[in-house]
Amino acid sequence: MWKYLTGHDKISVNMPKPLLIIIIVCLSLFCISCSPAVYEIQLEPDVFSLLKNKNFFEQYEQFENGDYGETFVLYEDKSIKLIVSKSGSSLSYCKLAEINITETPDSPLSAETERKYLFPCVPFCEDLPIKAYNTEESLNGETADSIQLFYFDEIPAGYIALPLEIDGKKIYTDNAEYPLFSSVYAECVFSDSDTIKSKKIKKNHPLAAEKAETWFRELFAPAVKWDSNPEVLFICSAGDMMLGRGVDQKLIETGSPESVFTNTLPILQGSDLTIGNLEGTITERTDNAQKTYTFKFKKEVLSVLKQSGFSYLMLTNNHSYDYGEEGFKDTLKNVLEYGFVTSGAGLTLKDASEFYRTEIKNQAISVLSCGAFPQEQSGFNGKNTASAKDDRAGILWASEQIPEMIRKEKEQNRIVIMNVHGGSEYVTKPTPEQRTFYQELADAGADVVFGSHPHVLQPVEWYNNTLIVWSLGNFVFPGMDEMPGAEESMIIRVGFVNGRLIYYEKYPAKLNGITVGLKE
Repeated sequence: MWKYLTGHDKISVNMPKPLLIIIIVCLSLFCISCSPAVYEIQLEPDVFSLLKNKNFFEQYEQFENGDYGETFVLYEDKSIKLIVSKSGSSLSYCKLAEINITETPDSPLSAETERKYLFPCVPFCEDLPIKAYNTEESLNGETADSIQLFYFDEIPAGYIALPLEIDGKKIYTDNAEYPLFSSVYAECVFSDSDTIKSKKIKKNHPLAAEKAETWFRELFAPAVKWDSNPEVLFICSAGDMMLGRGVDQKLIETGSPESVFTNTLPILQGSDLTIGNLEGTITERTDNAQKTYTFKFKKEVLSVLKQSGFSYLMLTNNHSYDYGEEGFKDTLKNVLEYGFVTSGAGLTLKDASEFYRTEIKNQAISVLSCGAFPQEQSGFNGKNTASAKDDRAGILWASEQIPEMIRKEKEQNRIVIMNVHGGSEYVTKPTPEQRTFYQELADAGADVVFGSHPHVLQPVEWYNNTLIVWSLGNFVFPGMDEMPGAEESMIIRVGFVNGRLIYYEKYPAKLNGITVGLKE
């Protein structure tokens, strides 16, 4: 600067003092006039992380490197600078405000950044004595002592959350009316202007506060606003469905799923993924296997079955090969053509070993079915006859490879649902072999194991972090009236929040000829 003004590299000792004084004064006035008033908005680390996670600074690039009047600039010290005068060679700083995280904001400038939802929970048992948390009763002090309120991350293992009951209606956390939550806020607190000594900075303080308030309300607050209620992914499963003996005829003639499934439809249709075990084949072939019972249905029944809410059909049962390999291929082809999904069944062993994978409500799900049923009295051996091979279509058979397959799925943070057709028929407790295999699946990371094949109900158990439904019993299966317990049924519905099983609901049902209905 000196060389620019005088043409000399350094100050001459012979320069007259009056001239030197004049130059120094002029330079000082020049620097003062150009010095911007810079106000600092300090960010608490949690706020800075929040903005970074929301890609806030990428969205508003104008805040990054501005060097002109009235702009926000992001600095590496996790603060934001507000310049309210012309830029220059030096900076005059003043702390304008601080943004922090709080649960009880005192400042009118605050933005809700998170809702911490409370879940009323009870220890798991198969038949929950309390089906819902009645908010009116809780206000009157009539809530059962066993119900405890937990934040999501604090729910103990082995506890189940209850839906709320408000005005006779059940609501879950994904309902906008869900009232049990506490809020977290980002709060902007301004510094006291009386502490500012510089007249110039103090003069600009009202303008800086106005600009900061506008920025907070119009840009900051919308960017950090909490997203939405946590979504609940509902998966339900019903028992064995044998659609012969007049069932398919009834459904096709009426075109109405209500003619068979009656008042179970709201549960089946109200879930995001509904699983059913199709006990039989969809084929027109006549060369049936040498077995005690063989079942086949008309393919038109699949259209009405789809209307009932079923989306995944399990084929890994002891009736999928009732009409041999070709009948199995027909069944697989028809099921897929009518819009159902399945897994554990394929044209080759490789195909049958693939999980059905999908994503619903931002939660990744993997579903796999397999057979584990014993040899029939007729001599039919599913492992030897119906299991898929490299050169044979068929079903996935229980093996020690399946737990390892589950582990790999869980490494990808997926919900894993296993359907197993195993155990002994008309036995109300799991066999030792059944217990060993299902627990191996649970130990590998399966979130739920749904069991079928016994034709009667078996217990529902919470095993470590897994729900094991040992047997769902029959769901639609005419001709079971002479078999003790074979007309007792149930639908199990589970709800996942952020990949964790939170809700559990059991709906007892009863078969009556070709229909099924919920028990009162």
